[in-house]
Amino acid sequence: MPLLNQLPKAEIAKEFTHYAKLHGVPIYFNEKTNAVSTRNWVPEWILDVAQGLVDTADMLKHYMLPVHEESCFMIKLGKPIESECDRGRNDK
Repeated sequence: MPLLNQLPKAEIAKEFTHYAKLHGVPIYFNEKTNAVSTRNWVPEWILDVAQGLVDTADMLKHYMLPVHEESCFMIKLGKPIESECDRGRNDK
């Protein structure tokens, strides 16, 4: 999600299933499609910087410990994103 071009709430609820964090960066995440978009006015390039730092750390670990497991995507799922319809059902 671009810094100045925020997604409307309805589109967020339609395209994404959870609030989450990827390498500590707040994102919207879709479990079914693995779609990712930054949230809270964070520009997309921050994800690239975070991934670069993780890749650098993995490379250094590889040189120091040749037998190690590489890091995978570190997505920490948060609460599910509720659509307006879901919120209406929960209020009744």
